[in-house]
Amino acid sequence: MLSSRQSQVLRIISREFITTGVPVSSDVIARNYSQKVSSATIRNDVMLLEQEGYILRPHTSAGAVPSDRGYRQFIETMDAPQELPAWEQHMVSHLFHQVERDTEEWVGLATSLLGRLTRCASLVTWPQAEESQFRHLGLVSLHRFLAMLVLVLQEARLRHQLLPLEEPMSQQALDATAARLNVAYSGLDAMGIEDMTGGLTYPLDEAVSRTVVTLMRRANQRETAQIRFHGWGYMLAQPEMVGTTARETVEALEERGLPVSLLPTEGLRVIIGEESREAALYPMSLVIASYGILPQVKGFIGVVGPTRMHYGRAISAVKFVSEQLNRLLSEIYS
Repeated sequence: MLSSRQSQVLRIISREFITTGVPVSSDVIARNYSQKVSSATIRNDVMLLEQEGYILRPHTSAGAVPSDRGYRQFIETMDAPQELPAWEQHMVSHLFHQVERDTEEWVGLATSLLGRLTRCASLVTWPQAEESQFRHLGLVSLHRFLAMLVLVLQEARLRHQLLPLEEPMSQQALDATAARLNVAYSGLDAMGIEDMTGGLTYPLDEAVSRTVVTLMRRANQRETAQIRFHGWGYMLAQPEMVGTTARETVEALEERGLPVSLLPTEGLRVIIGEESREAALYPMSLVIASYGILPQVKGFIGVVGPTRMHYGRAISAVKFVSEQLNRLLSEIYS
């Protein structure tokens, strides 16, 4: 348990290092401390913070930098993050009002704005249902014995599957099958559709239904989040990001996405360095919030940057932009 003085020393180290990127010396701490204390007292507090794992010092004579544990303590004890300035809130709201009611445009605008506001890379996942729900299907004749099944899920995601036919089917017959099932399955999840397949009259209806259930269950089995990233240049411009490690991190995120375990079940989550338990993310911190019409439709939006990110600013920006997406999606689903 840190004393109030030691907590203040840690806050000074964290704020100074986030701002400057330069290890913080005892002299700098003393100049920023609110009360008069001796240099020996400051040195003793710094030594204790190092022993407890809150700070790191590359060399005995070097200044201090926060560890992951130190950043966590800093975030949990800092004052409530200030809101974005009124002019920035107005700018963000105005830009969202300018775009059409198009989810793709909103997602692109959200990531672009977050990068500019935080000087970090931004990330977003498409809003989608926790359990995929049936919206519409189409059947397109490709050959006498082959059709293409096109499935649209509730979250406006498309799935395609080739469908072998046991007997020749005209496009008119395929359209009739699709129309029949669209009425029967509207709004159902995979289990609901599976429960109805036993009472189907036509063999093609049953084959189509089995394929739909398979596609929907595949959509539900996500071990990693499919994420769109934007603005890697902001993050890579930070001095601590120079080198091969940063490039490897970017490549890993682009190729594999984020493990679902890192995403918040609700609200906002801050993940610092090794807290992610993903080696590629150890030099990074993430601030991620959920958005959508919860719990039916959910997406995630946030930023990724060096552990020396401006956490207060990042938290405020992610919260405000996610609130804009919530409002826009509410207008669609209401």
